[in-house]
Amino acid sequence: MDHIYLAFAWGTYFFLHSYLASSQVKDSVKKTWPQLAVLYRLLYVVVSTTGLAGIGWLLTGIPSRFDLEPSPALQVTGIVVLLTGVVIILLSFRQYSFTGFIGLRNDAHDTLQTNGLLKYVRHPIYAGTVLIVLGFSALSPTSTVLVSVLCIFTYLPVGIYLEEKKLIALYGQTYRDYRKCVPAVFPKLKF
Repeated sequence: MDHIYLAFAWGTYFFLHSYLASSQVKDSVKKTWPQLAVLYRLLYVVVSTTGLAGIGWLLTGIPSRFDLEPSPALQVTGIVVLLTGVVIILLSFRQYSFTGFIGLRNDAHDTLQTNGLLKYVRHPIYAGTVLIVLGFSALSPTSTVLVSVLCIFTYLPVGIYLEEKKLIALYGQTYRDYRKCVPAVFPKLKF
């Protein structure tokens, strides 16, 4: 039953994450509380971070139905994959501007940015997230982590779809052309 609560918590988190990120909600806040609109992104980040922390806390209290002991090779692989994901996310924040990302500065671009990591993938933060999740699951192969991995990987295509709707509305054909050339999360490997 605990695993069902965990899946429900992830589902609630992802719903709120997408709902609060929607243009309709942002526009409604701007109309209803114009003074709050300036802080909306920061409040969104605080709510998202608090939600993730809550799920992390929930994870620590749910007993696992199975605990596998990862081999030393799997542990090293997990650490390398996880750290690679962290580096990708940090590089993404640098490219997007961390202060702009969390809402402390308006970094809206009139033109589509396709440099840096965005030359290789359209959603580098999601790419980093995938690597962190895979790395963590290699380090801690438990039933609670497995439930979390399934929830996260189920949501990612939904999150990408919703994000791309906003990007198409913002950049139009330019984004459609970019989408044809650059993969969403996994870069094209050239041998």
